[in-house]
Amino acid sequence: MPQEFGLWSTVYDHFRQWRDAGVFQALMDAMITEAARRGQVDLSFPVPT
Repeated sequence: MPQEFGLWSTVYDHFRQWRDAGVFQALMDAMITEAARRGQVDLSFPVPT
């Protein structure tokens, strides 16, 4: 981990806080919404053969 990020434990603590606060899910939802607005998303699942 680059030194400018600080201690790995601090980075991990921030990651956990963001995960628990739903930050990553909100980002994914926003990206999917924008892609759908542009007609660039396909959320279908391929059928296994």
